[in-house]
Amino acid sequence: MDRLQLQGLSGTVPRTMAAALLALCLLSACGAPDVGPEPGLIAPEITALDLEGNAARLEEYRGRVVVLDFWTGGCGPCLVDLAQMEGLYRQYRDDGLTVLALNQGEPVETVIDTIERLLPVTYPIAIDQRGESAKRYGVRAVPTTFLLDRRGVVREKILGEISRGRLEVMLTDLLGVEPSIRFAESRPTATPASADQAKHHATAGPPAPNPSDQSR
Repeated sequence: MDRLQLQGLSGTVPRTMAAALLALCLLSACGAPDVGPEPGLIAPEITALDLEGNAARLEEYRGRVVVLDFWTGGCGPCLVDLAQMEGLYRQYRDDGLTVLALNQGEPVETVIDTIERLLPVTYPIAIDQRGESAKRYGVRAVPTTFLLDRRGVVREKILGEISRGRLEVMLTDLLGVEPSIRFAESRPTATPASADQAKHHATAGPPAPNPSDQSR
């Protein structure tokens, strides 16, 4: 996020503000419907271009589990989500996982700069330049994420930021695989009681003197 702020201070504020206003218009005040495809319905096809100007289409990923993530570069939670999705993509792409990050209305140069400087991801990036995909999916704020099964059916709609652990559980269920060992090992093992004890030990003062020592 610091780099984004520094970029704004280096003379690109008008362009950044214009992109932000466009994204706000696309996501709120320009006629987007209140609801999009609910879980259990076929995911609508998107209208977007990849970073090379080619059409990006969901049908290309039929047979794979797809994370369709709507985001913008000025959204902190979006960047957090995109970064953790990279780890999941690398972990499970051989099992059939695809991530498609759909930027909302920012210039392609801005998106490329964000990816190169802040998010060196390897999954596909596309741009919803006119907000048509956002309207089709009823996206009113970012991040908004849809999980699609191998048949292209929406299985989950996630509003806002999501933890890596929760997302991994959802994805492995759709993929039909077990969560990674790394994730299993990273799960917290402390109970609330043990956590309180740890806090107590961290804040406690020096141990009380031993009575036998005082009598000496």
